[in-house]
Amino acid sequence: MNKILKTFIATTALLSAGIANAAVEVSFDKDLELLVANGEAMGKLAMSPETITLENGPNQLVVRLSKLVSYSGEYKKFRSEPVVVTFDVADTELLVKPSRHIVREQHINGFDKNPSMKIDQAGKSFDAFHQGILLRSSGMMRDHVKELEEYNIAQGFVAEDPRPKLEMKTTSGKAVVPAAVVKVGESNATANGDNALILLQADYLRLPIEQKQAFLRWAQSQ
Repeated sequence: MNKILKTFIATTALLSAGIANAAVEVSFDKDLELLVANGEAMGKLAMSPETITLENGPNQLVVRLSKLVSYSGEYKKFRSEPVVVTFDVADTELLVKPSRHIVREQHINGFDKNPSMKIDQAGKSFDAFHQGILLRSSGMMRDHVKELEEYNIAQGFVAEDPRPKLEMKTTSGKAVVPAAVVKVGESNATANGDNALILLQADYLRLPIEQKQAFLRWAQSQ
């Protein structure tokens, strides 16, 4: 049997159960962009999900404030530096929001370079989380995933699995599947195999139950 199919059969049930049993519902202020969730870069369609559902336990998000701000009557796009938010909770609902309400240029006052976030839990302030600025690495284009890996090394954080186990809902209510991420240091062959497995799992989870059963019967016969 194909190695990818073997791995797929062994992990699909666990993956499906993990998503179904996820119990940390995270909502975001309307002016926040979600850039990375548990090491997974968000694609353009998943830039600003309304909510994400995470598994219980440690989770890590990268967000930034992004909105139109009045500069002497002229509106321009304002984006803060990205902020890494790390927390470990279970069976709860969280709301992530910027620590400052910015409408006009004078409200920024350094928030662009030194932003911070607040988290509410069930309508009350939640303080049991770690946050820090995601520093830009070298290169013409920003790579938030690579920068997050460097951030975690500097902070002494170790992630068992950088891939997120989450459901995302956009304002349209349509589910979004984030792009696959390859771990740094993997060979091309390993990376390609992992990408194929991730894409196969994503396709499987979108199938109706009858097609899932038919696919598993076919995969087990290979």
